[in-house]
Amino acid sequence: MTRARRLRFSFQLAGTFGVFLTAILSREAMGQEHAHDHGEIPPEFRASCLPSLPNMFRSVSPDDVKRYWLSQLPTVFPPSRSSSGYAYDMPIYRVRLEARNCLIEKIQGGLLDDRAALETLRHNIRYYRNRGDSDRAEKLEFELLRREAISRGNLGAVVRLEELKQKDGVSLEELVRSQALIIEELRKELDSLKNRTEVP
Repeated sequence: MTRARRLRFSFQLAGTFGVFLTAILSREAMGQEHAHDHGEIPPEFRASCLPSLPNMFRSVSPDDVKRYWLSQLPTVFPPSRSSSGYAYDMPIYRVRLEARNCLIEKIQGGLLDDRAALETLRHNIRYYRNRGDSDRAEKLEFELLRREAISRGNLGAVVRLEELKQKDGVSLEELVRSQALIIEELRKELDSLKNRTEVP
């Protein structure tokens, strides 16, 4: 197991409790879900369902990823006016067309650039690993860890990663010990929150 992969496991272990705690603390602020959030969006036109990039046999850029996504979007055809189900099919067509156009705007407008950057890193890590360039792959793995930590809002992990980039001799035991302390603190926060929210 590479050093970057050991780091990934350790940060994910601590991050699980962090995400759980954040979800509990923000539950009241979230309120009800927005009616439009996944309500009428067909699965094939949801940003969360965009496909992973297949092996391109070369390193890729975020623009390559976005071009691939656009090429994979299904085409939406209007129903035939002569069809007996035209009145029923037309509203469905309009929903699908709007969802497709909305996703295209998100991709082309830069709203999914962070997602494209992560997908680029994942692809290029595989590419360099397959070529035997472990040094290049490990650098990209650290960058992937950093970006994933930022996307989760785990700023503590981001700071720790930046520190580790300056330390070549950090031991796995030291890393696990520091993460265990974070987990213990999160558990205490959860217990405290549970005690405050329990109905007597």
